[in-house]
Amino acid sequence: MTKQKKGPISEEIELGPVDNEEETLDTAIKKENTELVIYIGESLKNGKLEQFTVFNNGIPQFLAEDIEKCPAINSLILPISQLGESRRKLTIQGTMEHTLNSQITQYVRSEN
Repeated sequence: MTKQKKGPISEEIELGPVDNEEETLDTAIKKENTELVIYIGESLKNGKLEQFTVFNNGIPQFLAEDIEKCPAINSLILPISQLGESRRKLTIQGTMEHTLNSQITQYVRSEN
């Protein structure tokens, strides 16, 4: 290991080996797509997306238009490991989850 002096203060810093395993976009997408996620918001009309739907290979493309119109939908697609706590927060007024679900409710009601 190399020791270097830094700045005007005489303090030695030990530099360790550099970790070259950087996460690239490809590996991030692969990791994201292998984790189970669950939608906890209100169901959309016509059965397009039901509450508590689980996805294991990312979010399907057919939801892109709805997510673009109502980004709260994407915000309530969470890792399945967060289901218990997030589901509890859905019922508590003022929490982020409750607010996002209210936005989805307004979106569902506005859709013809």
